[in-house]
Amino acid sequence: MMRNRIWMATAVGLMLLGFSGPASADETLIGNVAAVDVAAKTFSVQETGATQPTTFSVDAKTNIREGRKEVKLDTLKPGHSVKVTFVQENGAALARRVDVGVLLGADKSTPMPSRIK
Repeated sequence: MMRNRIWMATAVGLMLLGFSGPASADETLIGNVAAVDVAAKTFSVQETGATQPTTFSVDAKTNIREGRKEVKLDTLKPGHSVKVTFVQENGAALARRVDVGVLLGADKSTPMPSRIK
């Protein structure tokens, strides 16, 4: 009887793990805004030393901040320094948080170092 309960609990636990799928780890990229497309809900960031900018999409859950103030995507302008926390979803980079003009109080146009994992 006890073996059946242990087996059942183990089976249920394994099923729950299988159905939840792998957790997507957040990544961070730091660089300067290269382009913004408000209509497409995307922006691109050029990392220091990278040959091509990385394009991010945004959704209703994306948090864009300038200091303590929440701002909209159209606030981002080419040249602004940003720190982007993102996840990979279906092969695309989805921004979860964008901090504008960060890294030790840097102004928006200060070049930033590249990717942090």
